[in-house]
Amino acid sequence: MQFSTIKPGFHILTSRTEPGYMPSYTFDLQEMPLSFSFCLSGKLDINFNGGREKRPESFLNQRGVNALVHLDRTSGYSRYLSDETLYAVTILLHPEVLEDYWAKEMGLMPEDCRMFLYGQKRLVTLPMTPEMHQMAAEAFSPRYQGSAALLHLEGCALELLALQTDRLVRDTHVKEWPPNYSDDERIRAAADILTEKMANPPTTSALARQVGVSESTLRRGFKSIFGLPPLQYLLRQRMTYARELLSSQSLDVSQAASHVGYANVSHFIICYKRLFGVTPGCHKPGRANC
Repeated sequence: MQFSTIKPGFHILTSRTEPGYMPSYTFDLQEMPLSFSFCLSGKLDINFNGGREKRPESFLNQRGVNALVHLDRTSGYSRYLSDETLYAVTILLHPEVLEDYWAKEMGLMPEDCRMFLYGQKRLVTLPMTPEMHQMAAEAFSPRYQGSAALLHLEGCALELLALQTDRLVRDTHVKEWPPNYSDDERIRAAADILTEKMANPPTTSALARQVGVSESTLRRGFKSIFGLPPLQYLLRQRMTYARELLSSQSLDVSQAASHVGYANVSHFIICYKRLFGVTPGCHKPGRANC
């Protein structure tokens, strides 16, 4: 792992992580800058818990993914889904620094990106361009040492930020995002629908029709991206959100169950304990003896 500061509020991080080193971990971040991530290899499932006025989200950071992530005041967990070493380059920018860079072209940015900048959207994922992939790989070049290596890394950071900015301003696919989903993007759209409508979710067949894939493609896609079939993914999202409601709001178990779509409280408690190993009441504030 190598970290370099280009100027105050602008940093670059290169990461090489073996899958067995940290197979899973939880995180609880405060005052984190914005990040532009460029993944060259590996597969990492990242899940964000729902905070105040935010819903749980997840994405698969894998080869070819360019992710814009707002990590400020965010908690969650990650786990490896591959035996492949993870290589990734991340640009870290404080919002005011990025706003200065984007000031002249802010009106040309897609709405999702403006929401990301101002903390109204936590995650935007896009495919990396060939130029991004080439420059991210260049950041791992071994041909420089010492001060020359740091200068080279800083040059890569500036070039990646330039590529990111140019792509967001000029690429009509991003401006109209998402106009034409690939199968992978359709699966992610389906996951978003399940999360948004967890209290009254569509059936698997209706969900497949809604995003324009077959049921078999939907099931295979969920298994590949999230490691779970659609119904198990929905269960995890429901229970994760219920845990957030119980721990951060003054709701009782039956209210939390209703919020995530369970009319039968007993069934909710069984599902909750099966996933977390404790009953819902154990995650109420002040309950430490479960």
